[in-house]
Amino acid sequence: GLFKQQVLLIGFNGENFKGLNIDGRGFLPKWTPDGQRLLYSVYSDQTNYRPSLWLVNAATDIVGTSKQNINLATWVDKCTFSGGVAYCGVPLNLPEGAGFSRELSSGIPDTIWRVDLATGGTTLVAQPIDENGTGITTTNITVSQDGKIMYFTDAQTGRIREMKLLP
Repeated sequence: GLFKQQVLLIGFNGENFKGLNIDGRGFLPKWTPDGQRLLYSVYSDQTNYRPSLWLVNAATDIVGTSKQNINLATWVDKCTFSGGVAYCGVPLNLPEGAGFSRELSSGIPDTIWRVDLATGGTTLVAQPIDENGTGITTTNITVSQDGKIMYFTDAQTGRIREMKLLP
């Protein structure tokens, strides 16, 4: 179908593994730190061409099982990993077609969500605002090694900002 793809997984030694069926276009992947799961984003007519975040098992013997729609409309490159969770910047009110043309999301403020990589459950963490109370569009999200502080770039100003994370 128009919005179906298959990703072929190849091992370190050139092994061919079972293909991973993807429902959508614009596939952007990120391997979880343990290499067992894949967090990815795609868009389709089912999401009004907005990006959608998914989580799936990708270990060799269970490829494609436990595929979950995380129900966050964002691109995986707005996510980072820390321990057993991912933190993702999720734009507020993405317009239809943003998956085709990412420029449509320019200037839209983000909320920060936590994704439990074991369950796929999500929790709203924050909505970053600047000194004037204006929402911030985040890029380059990272978390300190101890998992206590999140750093990100304010896309409008280029300024690096930080936010304390609660345990």
